[in-house]
Amino acid sequence: MLADHTASEAIVGAIWQFVVGNKDTLAWLGGGVVVVAGGLWAVAKFFLDRDKGGSVSAVGGVAARGNVSRNTITITSPARPEDDRRL
Repeated sequence: MLADHTASEAIVGAIWQFVVGNKDTLAWLGGGVVVVAGGLWAVAKFFLDRDKGGSVSAVGGVAARGNVSRNTITITSPARPEDDRRL
């Protein structure tokens, strides 16, 4: 049991020495990973959120979402002025 504990301490100590000795390089690589991940996320959102059709409606006005060329735009008015509580 003591030998296992000593071996794990040696491994953790070696990892810690590597991190301390190479912290500038690791920080640079970590920043690069963050930039690449952000860029991939932006590209994925740009291409995957396209062509979402669907209809949007609003009472007493116009509602549209995204690219309106393929969406249904519904314009309605309240049946009575009392129905529109925003006035």
